[in-house]
Amino acid sequence: MRYLGEMQLGQNNFELGFPSINCCNAVIYATKQGLFGFHSFGGDIKAKWDERAVLFAQFVQDAAGGAVTGTRLYSVTFVGRRGYSSRDQWKEELVAYADALNFRGKLRGVNLSDVILGGSSAYVRARREGDKCEIFCKPWSDADKLSHSAANPVLHREMFPQKVLGINHLILRNIPGQVLTDLNQAGANRAHSARLRGV
Repeated sequence: MRYLGEMQLGQNNFELGFPSINCCNAVIYATKQGLFGFHSFGGDIKAKWDERAVLFAQFVQDAAGGAVTGTRLYSVTFVGRRGYSSRDQWKEELVAYADALNFRGKLRGVNLSDVILGGSSAYVRARREGDKCEIFCKPWSDADKLSHSAANPVLHREMFPQKVLGINHLILRNIPGQVLTDLNQAGANRAHSARLRGV
């Protein structure tokens, strides 16, 4: 299991966890080489999708050490909180990631508003099952955090804003400090994904 905080990216062969998804988007790429994920904080407008998607694709290639074979691409978010001007933009944002990854396969989404009743944010867990992911979620609580340690510099990184000529650009960097490494999983229930592209 690897837990991805805000703006963090990670890889794990079997499971990824996303603490405190509120207006964020948990992007999960299921591949033959394991799961790759990104906890996108903000970035809900079209102008930011491509930059983040390109960096995510770069992370996937770097972490895998080369090309991967994708099987599904998922988005898990509170669609009504994400800042989209229409529900169609939920799919459009995920398509930006698919294009950057050169992935032409199935897109799936979980709208947390359909499965989380109450609470300001959610905990999301993705578990690899063959070519698919099973998605589990529950209301988020800081009390569920159990332990922290240093991040793996190859398989767990973050996007960070760097100002160049007065303009902020995102870069990939190693995570300073510690990251969440264990969390109470009790109470997380399975959520079924909807088809955003493909059968």
